[in-house]
Amino acid sequence: MDETELRQAFLLRYYEDTRAEIVQRIASRDVALTLFLGAAAVLIGLSGTTQAWVLYVLPVLGFGATALRANHTRNIFNATRFLCTQYREEVDRLFSGSPGPTHWDLWNVPKLGTGFGRGDLANATLILAPQLLAVAIATATVNSPWARFFGLTVGIIFVISSVLMQISSIRDRRDTVLSLQAAQLPPLLGGQS
Repeated sequence: MDETELRQAFLLRYYEDTRAEIVQRIASRDVALTLFLGAAAVLIGLSGTTQAWVLYVLPVLGFGATALRANHTRNIFNATRFLCTQYREEVDRLFSGSPGPTHWDLWNVPKLGTGFGRGDLANATLILAPQLLAVAIATATVNSPWARFFGLTVGIIFVISSVLMQISSIRDRRDTVLSLQAAQLPPLLGGQS
């Protein structure tokens, strides 16, 4: 195997591994949401048995799910940034300085949004809404003033933390997308967009 073939094999393996990492993180991000929704269902079921205070746990779990989703999203965009910059430079070197074939991540950059997107709406609907409802229902039904005060305080802190985490994730994504769109990325082959 000559040096060019070795570089090609190495670059192909690097791309495959990075794409596999992205796909795994997308799946893990979805698992975090599924686990949260399952836990929410269990806690709602328990709250109907005169244990409404368990609903105060839901904002804590929601914050954990939001933090996991934000971490996976950040790492997905870091891997995308790598594929669109350093990896792309190596591919271009392999093609003697002319643009190599366009891979999916590079093709997708112009299509990425920088604002509040569908994934953010899903996060707000499926995580933040249950957190808020849980705090409201528990506060209305828990009899102990101390438990109500403590649960409401902790619940509000974790709901606000989830909102801030989501905003931070949106900003991270926006910054990554804008930096990729502003980078001198090579034009797509064949003028496709």
